[in-house]
Amino acid sequence: MRSLLLLLSASLAFAQQFEVASIKQAEPLNLQALAANRGAINLGNIGMKVNGNQVNFGYMSLRDLVMAAYEVKPTQMKAPEWMVQQRYDIQALMPEGADQKQIPAMLQALLKDRFKLVAHKDSKEQDVMALEVAKVGHKMKEAPPLDLSATPPPPAPGT
Repeated sequence: MRSLLLLLSASLAFAQQFEVASIKQAEPLNLQALAANRGAINLGNIGMKVNGNQVNFGYMSLRDLVMAAYEVKPTQMKAPEWMVQQRYDIQALMPEGADQKQIPAMLQALLKDRFKLVAHKDSKEQDVMALEVAKVGHKMKEAPPLDLSATPPPPAPGT
């Protein structure tokens, strides 16, 4: 029975890591090229993309990667400023049978292994704002239905 448990825990640990991963520093965005070629530049390689068993993290800071790995929002994380400055492109392959729900755990393992990341989770009380309806009710009025029969405006010159 003990060998079965060890084998099971070993396979679970393997499923929580990418098969292979390549990490490179991202090239800086060329803002002049973006301004000169409006709409012609493909920004599709920014952020996380999954295609089959291949996962790409494009032009992401270490802070962005940590937020994706631990599934937290920017307001839930404290990090030094240097974690935002350098950007990375990561290409990784998920093991056979892995699904997208396992990506955060695999990214955590990658960050621990390659970046020597040490994370600390903590609960903390903080002020929040809430939008509530007053006791007398709200004073909003329903918007009129959208008139889809109206003619669209003419196209802008040069389009």
